[in-house]
Amino acid sequence: MLLSHTPWKKLLCAALCLITLTSCATQSVQETTVEATEVTTTVAETEAPAPDLSQYLLVRPDDQDEYLAMFNSLRASIKRMSGIELTPASDLVIPNRKEPDFEILLGETNRAGSAYESSF
Repeated sequence: MLLSHTPWKKLLCAALCLITLTSCATQSVQETTVEATEVTTTVAETEAPAPDLSQYLLVRPDDQDEYLAMFNSLRASIKRMSGIELTPASDLVIPNRKEPDFEILLGETNRAGSAYESSF
């Protein structure tokens, strides 16, 4: 009796496989093709004029001596690299004296734009 059921099971499995394969084959698959385009941008190479470092003061905090070694090292490095010796200054405010237009601030100075000044 068991032997007579075996061909039906095989036939049923084959039919189910055929139905599965046919349903997969009839589904339409849309492929989307995107064509890559190359964009080339040409930028004219121009150099910005170098700032005149001789106009700048190198400003350090007046009351914080821990910046003194860094201040002197930075000043020496700028001189070695550019040949320009920056004028040293502290952030000490002198009444009726105009602040310079060009400053390089080192540390927490009382100047506008310094990390110390902007925290108030």
